[in-house]
Amino acid sequence: MGETHEGHHQHRGDGTHFDDKAATWDDDPDKQRQSGEVAAAIAARVPLRPRLRLLDYGAGTALVTTALLPHLPEVEVTVADSSSGMRQVLADKVATGTLPSPTRVWDLDLETQPVPTERFDLVVTSNVLHHVGELDRVLAGFAEVLDAGGWVA
Repeated sequence: MGETHEGHHQHRGDGTHFDDKAATWDDDPDKQRQSGEVAAAIAARVPLRPRLRLLDYGAGTALVTTALLPHLPEVEVTVADSSSGMRQVLADKVATGTLPSPTRVWDLDLETQPVPTERFDLVVTSNVLHHVGELDRVLAGFAEVLDAGGWVA
Protein backbone atom coordinates (compact mmCIF):
# COMPACT_ATOMS: atom_id res chain seq x y z
CA MET A 1 0.00 0.00 0.00
CA GLY A 2 2.82 2.43 0.67
CA GLU A 3 4.80 3.64 3.60
CA THR A 4 3.43 4.25 7.05
CA HIS A 5 4.64 6.68 9.64
CA GLU A 6 3.57 5.25 13.00
CA GLY A 7 1.75 7.18 15.69
CA HIS A 8 -1.69 7.67 14.14
CA HIS A 9 -3.59 10.42 15.97
CA GLN A 10 -7.17 11.50 15.43
CA HIS A 11 -8.01 15.16 16.04
CA ARG A 12 -11.04 15.87 18.20
CA GLY A 13 -12.70 12.63 17.05
CA ASP A 14 -12.56 13.67 13.37
CA GLY A 15 -10.61 10.58 12.26
CA THR A 16 -13.58 8.24 12.50
CA HIS A 17 -15.75 10.77 10.72
CA PHE A 18 -13.30 10.90 7.83
CA ASP A 19 -12.90 7.12 7.80
CA ASP A 20 -16.67 6.81 7.38
CA LYS A 21 -16.83 9.46 4.63
CA ALA A 22 -13.76 8.38 2.63
CA ALA A 23 -15.42 5.99 0.16
CA THR A 24 -17.89 8.64 -1.07
CA TRP A 25 -15.78 11.78 -0.52
CA ASP A 26 -15.12 12.32 -4.23
CA ASP A 27 -18.84 12.06 -5.09
CA ASP A 28 -19.46 15.60 -3.81
CA PRO A 29 -19.33 18.04 -6.75
CA ASP A 30 -18.54 20.94 -4.41
CA LYS A 31 -15.42 19.15 -3.16
CA GLN A 32 -14.40 18.46 -6.77
CA ARG A 33 -14.95 22.10 -7.77
CA GLN A 34 -13.18 23.55 -4.74
CA SER A 35 -10.18 21.24 -5.18
CA GLY A 36 -9.90 22.23 -8.83
CA GLU A 37 -9.98 25.91 -7.86
CA VAL A 38 -7.27 25.39 -5.22
CA ALA A 39 -5.10 23.51 -7.72
CA ALA A 40 -5.57 26.23 -10.34
CA ALA A 41 -4.56 28.91 -7.83
CA ILE A 42 -1.44 26.93 -6.88
CA ALA A 43 -0.51 26.38 -10.53
CA ALA A 44 -0.95 30.11 -11.23
CA ARG A 45 1.24 31.27 -8.33
CA VAL A 46 3.83 28.60 -7.55
CA PRO A 47 6.68 27.85 -9.97
CA LEU A 48 6.03 24.18 -10.72
CA ARG A 49 9.39 22.99 -11.95
CA PRO A 50 10.17 19.59 -13.50
CA ARG A 51 10.94 16.68 -11.15
CA LEU A 52 9.01 18.32 -8.32
CA ARG A 53 8.72 16.47 -4.99
CA LEU A 54 5.23 17.08 -3.61
CA LEU A 55 3.81 16.33 -0.16
CA ASP A 56 0.02 16.57 0.13
CA TYR A 57 -0.53 16.81 3.90
CA GLY A 58 -3.99 15.86 5.14
CA ALA A 59 -4.54 14.75 1.58
CA GLY A 60 -7.95 13.22 2.07
CA THR A 61 -8.52 11.58 -1.30
CA ALA A 62 -5.89 13.78 -2.99
CA LEU A 63 -8.35 15.79 -5.06
CA VAL A 64 -6.04 18.83 -5.09
CA THR A 65 -3.00 16.75 -6.06
CA THR A 66 -4.98 14.97 -8.77
CA ALA A 67 -6.04 18.34 -10.20
CA LEU A 68 -2.40 19.51 -10.12
CA LEU A 69 -1.06 16.49 -12.02
CA PRO A 70 -1.52 17.98 -15.53
CA HIS A 71 0.85 20.78 -14.44
CA LEU A 72 3.43 18.33 -13.05
CA PRO A 73 4.71 15.97 -15.74
CA GLU A 74 7.61 14.61 -13.64
CA VAL A 75 6.30 14.65 -10.11
CA GLU A 76 7.22 12.52 -7.11
CA VAL A 77 4.05 12.38 -4.99
CA THR A 78 3.68 11.63 -1.31
CA VAL A 79 0.19 11.82 0.14
CA ALA A 80 -0.30 11.82 3.90
CA ASP A 81 -3.46 11.51 5.95
CA SER A 82 -4.23 10.35 9.49
CA SER A 83 -7.52 8.71 8.43
CA SER A 84 -7.17 5.03 7.58
CA GLY A 85 -10.25 5.27 5.34
CA MET A 86 -8.71 8.11 3.35
CA ARG A 87 -5.40 6.22 3.07
CA GLN A 88 -7.27 3.21 1.66
CA VAL A 89 -8.88 5.41 -1.01
CA LEU A 90 -5.43 6.88 -1.77
CA ALA A 91 -3.92 3.40 -2.11
CA ASP A 92 -6.76 2.44 -4.46
CA LYS A 93 -6.07 5.55 -6.56
CA VAL A 94 -2.41 4.54 -6.86
CA ALA A 95 -3.44 0.99 -7.83
CA THR A 96 -5.82 2.25 -10.55
CA GLY A 97 -3.37 4.85 -11.90
CA THR A 98 -5.35 7.92 -10.81
CA LEU A 99 -2.26 8.85 -8.81
CA PRO A 100 1.09 8.18 -10.46
CA SER A 101 3.13 5.16 -9.48
CA PRO A 102 5.06 5.16 -7.23
CA THR A 103 3.01 7.54 -5.08
CA ARG A 104 3.80 7.02 -1.41
CA VAL A 105 0.85 6.88 1.01
CA TRP A 106 1.76 7.86 4.57
CA ASP A 107 0.02 7.86 7.94
CA LEU A 108 1.48 11.14 9.16
CA ASP A 109 0.41 13.55 11.88
CA LEU A 110 2.94 16.34 12.41
CA GLU A 111 1.28 17.28 15.70
CA THR A 112 2.35 14.03 17.34
CA GLN A 113 5.00 12.40 15.15
CA PRO A 114 8.58 13.24 14.29
CA VAL A 115 9.13 15.21 11.10
CA PRO A 116 10.12 12.87 8.25
CA THR A 117 13.69 13.10 6.96
CA GLU A 118 12.51 13.35 3.34
CA ARG A 119 12.54 16.77 1.69
CA PHE A 120 9.96 18.28 -0.66
CA ASP A 121 9.72 21.17 -3.10
CA LEU A 122 6.02 21.76 -2.47
CA VAL A 123 3.77 21.04 0.51
CA VAL A 124 0.08 21.26 -0.34
CA THR A 125 -2.62 21.27 2.32
CA SER A 126 -6.28 22.11 1.77
CA ASN A 127 -9.18 22.05 4.24
CA VAL A 128 -6.84 20.75 6.92
CA LEU A 129 -5.43 23.43 9.17
CA HIS A 130 -8.73 24.15 10.95
CA HIS A 131 -8.49 20.60 12.34
CA VAL A 132 -5.01 21.21 13.78
CA GLY A 133 -4.66 21.98 17.48
CA GLU A 134 -0.87 22.50 17.48
CA LEU A 135 -0.64 24.76 14.42
CA ASP A 136 2.84 26.10 15.28
CA ARG A 137 4.19 22.55 15.43
CA VAL A 138 2.63 21.54 12.10
CA LEU A 139 3.81 24.69 10.32
CA ALA A 140 7.32 24.18 11.74
CA GLY A 141 7.15 20.63 10.36
CA PHE A 142 6.25 22.01 6.93
CA ALA A 143 9.24 24.36 7.10
CA GLU A 144 11.52 21.48 8.07
CA VAL A 145 10.46 19.18 5.20
CA LEU A 146 10.83 21.94 2.60
CA ASP A 147 13.98 21.94 0.52
CA ALA A 148 15.64 25.28 -0.22
CA GLY A 149 13.31 27.36 -2.38
CA GLY A 150 10.33 25.17 -1.53
CA TRP A 151 6.73 26.33 -1.19
CA VAL A 152 3.77 25.72 1.11
CA ALA A 153 0.36 26.16 -0.51
